[in-house]
Amino acid sequence: AYQGTQAEVNTVQPLAGGKVLLTEAGDKPRLLEVDRTGKVIVEVALQAQTKDHHLQTRMARKLESGNYLVPQLLDRVVREYDPTGKVVWEVKTPHMPFTAIRLPDGNTLIGCTLGHLVIEVDKGGKEVWRVTNDDLSGKPINDACGVQRLPNGNTVITSHHAGAGDVKLTEVTRDKKVAWT
Repeated sequence: AYQGTQAEVNTVQPLAGGKVLLTEAGDKPRLLEVDRTGKVIVEVALQAQTKDHHLQTRMARKLESGNYLVPQLLDRVVREYDPTGKVVWEVKTPHMPFTAIRLPDGNTLIGCTLGHLVIEVDKGGKEVWRVTNDDLSGKPINDACGVQRLPNGNTVITSHHAGAGDVKLTEVTRDKKVAWT
């Protein structure tokens, strides 16, 4: 078990070999790989603002390449770090990114929390797709924290701030039609 040493631990991803990926928010934001005893195996310093620890990072993910994809909320950027901490790719986002998923074609799907929108960018960082409440009847997106691209090409969006009786999950087609809620 790992006990954080700063303000927050706000990512958890199980990795191969029993390791776990964490991000730790604080004055020295960092990404960690720890074993099941809590021993730090890998530490990567993150380049993030430090005035608001809570809005530093969320939902970081280790990529097949060994690099890390890190949404950085208040900085409004998604960065890809190599294991040495070097930024090897980044894209500015129109609102605070919460989730970033690297797709099989190399594009990146990004949920922008309180912007109530999801974008997809290509390898060069150019936006190639976007869906917002303006595209959907009933405006079902309420804090787009989680996103996932399904094998059929549709995108599932979670609405973190959805209350009782509100839509919590929305599946949207590529042409921005609601397939399921």
